[in-house]
Amino acid sequence: MDIEKEFERLGLGKKEVACVSKLAEKPEPRTSAMKYKIIHSNDPQQIAEKVTVELAKGWRLQGGVTIAFYGDDTGFIMDAYKYAQAMVKD
Repeated sequence: MDIEKEFERLGLGKKEVACVSKLAEKPEPRTSAMKYKIIHSNDPQQIAEKVTVELAKGWRLQGGVTIAFYGDDTGFIMDAYKYAQAMVKD
């Protein structure tokens, strides 16, 4: 299939073709292993502060914040939330 003809058929212009072509390029190989960590807290303000500190150190967000709810209907277990954010660094 000729990708440019397919884009033309879909009504997409050269700008979109160039964008998709750039996305389809093979990524450059890594020279070292990527570091990975998970920041977590029960307090949304505290996780925001922790993530901000790590961003200043050169870490990048990997995906979005995960929020897990813990509790039950009996009242025996206190309702609680756990927030987590994955981060990576080259």
